[in-house]
Amino acid sequence: MIGKKWGWDRTCPDETSLLGKGRRPERMMLTEYKAKWKSSGLIIATLAVVIFFSNYYKNWKVFGTFRSFIRVDNNKTNVVFNLSGAMISIEPQDVALHGIVNSKLVLEPMEFPEKAIYLLETSGRPLLSAKQLCSVESAARHNPENPIVVLVAAQQLFYPTLATLIRSLHPNVRFRHLDFHEVLSNSALSDLNLTDTLKRSRFITEHASDLLRFAILHQHGGIYMDLDTIVMTRFPNISNGVSTAASNGTYLNGAFLIFQKGHPVLLDCMNDIKSSFDTLNFNGNGPQRITDAMRKWCHTPDLEPNTTCGDVFLFPSDQFSFVDWSLADAAFDEFPENADEYVAALLAANATVLHYYNDRSCSWDVRLRCDADADGGGGGDGDGGDGGGCGGNSAVARMAKIHCPIVTGFSGEWLWGFPDSGPGIL
Repeated sequence: MIGKKWGWDRTCPDETSLLGKGRRPERMMLTEYKAKWKSSGLIIATLAVVIFFSNYYKNWKVFGTFRSFIRVDNNKTNVVFNLSGAMISIEPQDVALHGIVNSKLVLEPMEFPEKAIYLLETSGRPLLSAKQLCSVESAARHNPENPIVVLVAAQQLFYPTLATLIRSLHPNVRFRHLDFHEVLSNSALSDLNLTDTLKRSRFITEHASDLLRFAILHQHGGIYMDLDTIVMTRFPNISNGVSTAASNGTYLNGAFLIFQKGHPVLLDCMNDIKSSFDTLNFNGNGPQRITDAMRKWCHTPDLEPNTTCGDVFLFPSDQFSFVDWSLADAAFDEFPENADEYVAALLAANATVLHYYNDRSCSWDVRLRCDADADGGGGGDGDGGDGGGCGGNSAVARMAKIHCPIVTGFSGEWLWGFPDSGPGIL
């Protein structure tokens, strides 16, 4: 077995199958420490040590999971970020303005600007992973004219240095506190006892996200995208669209949605959920509802990709769901012959995003480079590959280094993610 799994709701694949993929054998992340120490009480002792050293070394801020240092000079003339050998200097006034060096970021209230791209973090964690922030950065890079609104269930973000760095370099990014009850109380789901209903769900985090994406787009319009994607090109300029999950159109994918405010398809989804909330099935309140609603809208059980039904476009499956859910591990494969074939097919398909299905791949971190490379001693080519000898050859690693360079530069050797869906929004 490689590494160790931790989970609440949905079990990630057996890690005995992860040889050759991006699983870090010695993976020890913040959540794993918490899971290990919760019963032993060692967390208290650890916090005491952290507090001691943070007071002792006042000039250095260590953000544990990012493997990077940020140094504040004694004379406070500038702040230097070490991004895998690339130094970025930021003036003190910019630090104060953007809150670059801090231990937490208190999130401002929700906002819903026009033409916004929404990303939802409903796990309840006060921390965003490198994988999630790669989604944010890549969306911002390729859609600079759209506000990127990241709605977080937690009221504050701890260790927000990377998040605030992205925000400072991409001014269209906005991190906001997600008021779950306020959003849904103004929707067609207002009559549903949502707290009690979600408590009975096996998938609180995912089902909360399903409800919220329908409600937000129905109330405000805009674009929704999942946090387990890497955006590779600008989003299409259409008014209404849904991603398909299969080439024959039998199933739709709620990971990417574009809708105008007040669209009837979204209202139908919420009414359907209100009448029969599915507490047991992972896809029961998201992909299944949008599939059922679109079948009604199109008056047919057969939803053909790359066609327009009424005023809703059904995107080709390769555009937002390049690989089938059951084959998500292929995106993490570092064997050169497999990775090269995958990347070639991905680029040939002109995919808009690489969707790696976190519910299936949450056990896998993405190896970006060797330790020597992370220290500036190694090299890489234009597509982020290194021949597979050390790391960084997988499709996820290559696309991440191209499309979210701030995150991958900051993250050192590993692009890490949470190994479970978290405690949920309640």
